Amino acid sequence: MRRKTMANQQITTGLSSLPPIEIRVTEVTLRRCREYVKQRPIDAHKGTMGHALLVAGSPGMAGAAVLASRACMRSGVGKCTVCTPRSNNDILQISVPEVIVAGYDDLLNPVENRRAQWQDNPAENCRAQWRGENAEAKGWMLDFGAYDGVGIGPGLGQSEASEHMVRMVLGNVKGPAVVDADAINLIGKGVVPIDKLPKGMIFTPHKKEFERLLGAVQKETSEEKERQGCGQSTATPHGDGHTAALPMDDVRRAMAFAMDVEGYVLLKGHRSALCCHDGEVIYNTTGNAGMATAGSGDVLTGIITGLLARGYEPKVAAMMGMYLHGLAGDLAAEEVGQESLIASDIIKFLPKATGKVYNY
Repeated sequence: MRRKTMANQQITTGLSSLPPIEIRVTEVTLRRCREYVKQRPIDAHKGTMGHALLVAGSPGMAGAAVLASRACMRSGVGKCTVCTPRSNNDILQISVPEVIVAGYDDLLNPVENRRAQWQDNPAENCRAQWRGENAEAKGWMLDFGAYDGVGIGPGLGQSEASEHMVRMVLGNVKGPAVVDADAINLIGKGVVPIDKLPKGMIFTPHKKEFERLLGAVQKETSEEKERQGCGQSTATPHGDGHTAALPMDDVRRAMAFAMDVEGYVLLKGHRSALCCHDGEVIYNTTGNAGMATAGSGDVLTGIITGLLARGYEPKVAAMMGMYLHGLAGDLAAEEVGQESLIASDIIKFLPKATGKVYNY
């Protein structure tokens, strides 16, 4: 495994100024992934292989939830629950029969939605009355302690309901989570303050989404400095001229953000970079241009969420997830070509990619 160390440097996102740090630049390879593989116990059952929660999809965007949940199941997790609008229920149940589907409508307005369900289903209403329940009973609620890994964002949209879901999940999640797509965009809009985010989160932005995150950071910092009567810092990072597939300035900013929130930023692009709060930047060595297609990021979120639920540490889950994602894309491109590659092809070749990593 090749490693390169950048010179000590002062880096800042604006949220906080960090002391000089040594950024270790490495890459993920097949050999490195195999060092962390968790082999499936011979006596395993679905209850011991992890339970993942995906909060994904919105009206007209059920496909994102389908792709993310399929990829999650293919990552080896025992169970997966998908929290999505009730309007997506039939699509999910038919497309991915292996997952549990829960409508997040009931979380936002449990009484009214439970009443509506019972009116549409008189038999259930009768059973509920027999049990001594009524339409004022509590609706279905998320027990975050029941999940071993959480992912939020694919196809979520930026509606008021989506904002409520982001607040609910990031305000109550009990362990590591993957934050992607519209969940990132909503954080960028200030739905959840940056300094209130749980530690250990894995953010998976592309360049534009990351810029929105930094916009939220700069806004919060500017407001704080105004309250303190301080001028705004214009410090910028500098380094040793090392260049990579992603602009090095973007990687440094992603690293600074990861350290600020004590989490991880998987900056997506050619040779994606996983920026870790411990000072390591891990470049991916798999993937191809054919993966620049709608839904590819949803698949990545599903894979990483599944690996989290399987028991992998957040850094390892993100590292292995991006490697598996890219490897499956490379195998798919060999068969269908880069021009015709779609996100479903990545999932199709995920079992073969997993076999290479798990060495079976």
